[in-house]
Amino acid sequence: MYKRSKCEPEFKEQAVSLALNSQLSQTQISEELGISQSLLSRWVREHRARYERGSDSEELVRLWRENARLKRECAFLRKAADYFAHASNPRIK
Repeated sequence: MYKRSKCEPEFKEQAVSLALNSQLSQTQISEELGISQSLLSRWVREHRARYERGSDSEELVRLWRENARLKRECAFLRKAADYFAHASNPRIK
């Protein structure tokens, strides 16, 4: 029966680093390391998902802040438009 062996986290990190920073293909790297190409691809995909999620959350926070600022500006401009409309024509209520 086939027994799955667990790779050490350090080995995974080094394999992913090699795959991301090397000029070699994932197939060449996986052959050199003695693992399947699909396993290396999965590790790379998981690594990217984990670290790209962090930058996405920072971008989301920035966008929330920008949205709040723009809402305040819009409310101010609406009030200013109402004020000037009433000031120029006293019949407007």
